[in-house]
Amino acid sequence: MNKRLSAAIAALGLVATAIAAPAAAQSPERRLPWSDVPQSRSQPALHAFAACVAGSETRRARAVLAMDYRTPAYDRALEQLLQRNVFCLEHSRAGSSHRFFAGRIAEALLLRDIRGSDLGRHVARDPARPPIQARDETELMAFCTVRAAPVQVADLFATRPAGPEEAAAIQALTPQIGQCLAAGATGQFNRAALRSLLGLAAYRLSQHNGAARTARVGAASLDGTIR
Repeated sequence: MNKRLSAAIAALGLVATAIAAPAAAQSPERRLPWSDVPQSRSQPALHAFAACVAGSETRRARAVLAMDYRTPAYDRALEQLLQRNVFCLEHSRAGSSHRFFAGRIAEALLLRDIRGSDLGRHVARDPARPPIQARDETELMAFCTVRAAPVQVADLFATRPAGPEEAAAIQALTPQIGQCLAAGATGQFNRAALRSLLGLAAYRLSQHNGAARTARVGAASLDGTIR
């Protein structure tokens, strides 16, 4: 599933590159792998398709997103989820990468969960929980970006896919993305890839914190205190 990242931010005038840390000079440059993503003109329809899937099979979508996306089982489960919801396609085609759809489904579920509230409150580090484990360097970068710039990420999620407002929102995030890349690594992502990456990261962080909130409420109901 992992391939070279599809299109360079530089081609869009949106360069996200880690700058000078001493470690970077000591290790060879590493490309961060991510899946292919659709061309800009197809994104609004594909984004709407993912939102439809999130709304029609919310429980199943959450179960798929809770899986480890590095496994064949995840690929099969996501493929089955998409196939079960072909009615959502209407006039669009789902010939794109799994991670693109997973990211857009995650974004739709996140927005349903937070209902316009402050994204930062949902994704901030919760001391009641152990640190969340990133599954690869791209997810680590996305976690870092979401936590460091939740307002700008929320602004991105409020934009229409592939439109000028989306481009401006990602431009505003580009410096933070560069700071969040691991030393010695460079990232080349198109806008669709970045939005999907951030959607997956924000959703997973919110779910991680939500589990802690549920546990604390349960503890409070038992002994009258919140731990």
